[in-house]
Amino acid sequence: MNKKEKEYKARNMSGKVSILFIVVVVGIIGICLAVKNLVSFDDSDVSGEDTSSGDEVIVSGEYYISYNDEEYISSNSAGYVISISRRNLPVIVNEGRQDIADKIVDSLTLISDDVWDNSIKVTADEVVSSYENVGEDMDMGVSYMISTGVVTDNRLSFVMEMSGNFGGVSWDGESGYNYDAVNGAILTFDNIANNYEGLYNAIYDDVKAYIDNQDYVNDLGNDDNGNWEELLSDIIPESGNWYFTEDGIRVIIPRNSIGPSSVGNIIVDISKDNINEYLKDEYKIV
Repeated sequence: MNKKEKEYKARNMSGKVSILFIVVVVGIIGICLAVKNLVSFDDSDVSGEDTSSGDEVIVSGEYYISYNDEEYISSNSAGYVISISRRNLPVIVNEGRQDIADKIVDSLTLISDDVWDNSIKVTADEVVSSYENVGEDMDMGVSYMISTGVVTDNRLSFVMEMSGNFGGVSWDGESGYNYDAVNGAILTFDNIANNYEGLYNAIYDDVKAYIDNQDYVNDLGNDDNGNWEELLSDIIPESGNWYFTEDGIRVIIPRNSIGPSSVGNIIVDISKDNINEYLKDEYKIV
């Protein structure tokens, strides 16, 4: 197995959507923003509650996290609504160092903008032409929502979930990003590991073992995807393809990345018991 000790600053989540022979590929570009400033962080009142809409606020030490919702409505020339898509964007306040909070917001917004502007809105507008003669509102659209994951004294995790449909073709996906609470940078395996190869191998072996036990394993590597085991070695450490949970790390293998679209997104939860020994003390999962 060719183990690659490199971190990607972006992840691609793609979905092949066929509507009247139109194929749209969904891509997510994660932007890694490195920041040098320091900020003190208090671990009091830490919450991982989902506040994916409305005015709810998560208070996590010095971080106050809320979300603002946004809609994109596509209508035909007769004024009938063909699709309504929704997303949210974070509002983060850090009373000690607002510049750090702004770095995290800017990063999450760039990631969301890429999917929202280049995939969801584009597809919504293309679909309208196919429903120009429809004389009623249609129930279509995609939701792309950010929620707050696990927050500790030195890291914040955010989860992005996509769901919905255009023309009966479902869009679904999940990605996650982890940020350093001290400097606002996206965390990589290099940042969190005291033994990169040990961490990588433990996660790779668990993910491969999970996939080997699935019925779809014989379909992997088809559809021009190549050797799925080698592809997996690159996909696992990419930013966006993993995030911290209460009990370990969740790994997401995006649709179409190692097999045909029918396989869908592959999600594997890695237990902290299998990886804690390879994590730096400050990143151990307790």
